[in-house]
Amino acid sequence: MEARKQLRKPENWEDFESLCKKLWGEIWDCKEIKKNGRKGQSQNGVDIYGIPNGENYYFGIQCKGKDEYSDKQLSEKEINNEIELAKAFKPPLKKFYFATTANKDSIIEEYIRIKDIENREQKLFEVHLFSWEDIVDLIDENKETHDWYINLQRFKTKSDVLISFQNNEDTLTGSVPFCEKFTHYTLRASSSTSIFDFTPYSPLLDSDSPLTRGENKSYFKFRLKIKNIGSSPIDNPKLIIYPKGDFVEFGDDNIDNIFISQKTETDIKINEEQGDLYITPHRNVLALEEEYITSKICFKPNLEGANIDLIWKFISNNCKKNGVLKLQIDTHLIQVNVEKFVDFKTQVGTVKSFEDYFENVNKGDDMW
Repeated sequence: MEARKQLRKPENWEDFESLCKKLWGEIWDCKEIKKNGRKGQSQNGVDIYGIPNGENYYFGIQCKGKDEYSDKQLSEKEINNEIELAKAFKPPLKKFYFATTANKDSIIEEYIRIKDIENREQKLFEVHLFSWEDIVDLIDENKETHDWYINLQRFKTKSDVLISFQNNEDTLTGSVPFCEKFTHYTLRASSSTSIFDFTPYSPLLDSDSPLTRGENKSYFKFRLKIKNIGSSPIDNPKLIIYPKGDFVEFGDDNIDNIFISQKTETDIKINEEQGDLYITPHRNVLALEEEYITSKICFKPNLEGANIDLIWKFISNNCKKNGVLKLQIDTHLIQVNVEKFVDFKTQVGTVKSFEDYFENVNKGDDMW
């Protein structure tokens, strides 16, 4: 037999229920073991039932998928609820089993023993618990189920994906600057002006113009990583991001480019009405263990910073998954003093403003 460490937990509740039916059918030597009803029907706490060979009363099993796809442990409330429901099962049970993918827990095992004694004293069914380690022991002891389960796990393809920031983390922190601008309006010295001194306005000479202002550093830029961690290729992958938090705006790497000639091709589409990002990788298929790095995503935080939840949904032909990435953007101020000349005393003074910080432009007064 293969090493027990290779007996990984079932991928979902339905697979776990099928495993329990197969396993206890072999243990009970019961060919008539059945799943109780169909999904959506009342089951009175019993997912699987049968009469073990040599017995005259029904035994019932309640399957509880935990750890991999639900809560991590059974709770006392769950146990109480399922026991009460099982009391209504007809005909009455002789034994009632909790089978769970949760790992062994001494506190829960103690509670099950207490409930078992309470039921016995009331002439009701026995109550037993089998956690994942207990189930693995039973699988090892029952060859038919063992071989069936190993074969199922070996040949069953599993589609799965890991979504993270490019550094493989699910939380990213960073900082961006904003400009604390002090504009000092000073009275222009009187002098005669010749018509030959006049220079026509040109946006190329205006340091405030988008043509010359440089890159906007008040946008925080990052990339995401999509990695195929399953055992089968992923076809037609797409990633949708729903940002929630304190920010001014978001977009792709072209968010601050005003000319079409400056824009670069990205895999990101912005849905301004829905308020989400739609990422379509340039490759239609992600091979096993393949990683895909998205184009740059840009967020401008509020002046005070931003804590943003990137709620994501991954969809493809054979894999669906969702989750949340955390983005924390801090801000800092860079003080800039700018002198501008005015013609009237009433215009003299200093005005403070907070603006985006542009590379090159904000580095000195002469750039304004």
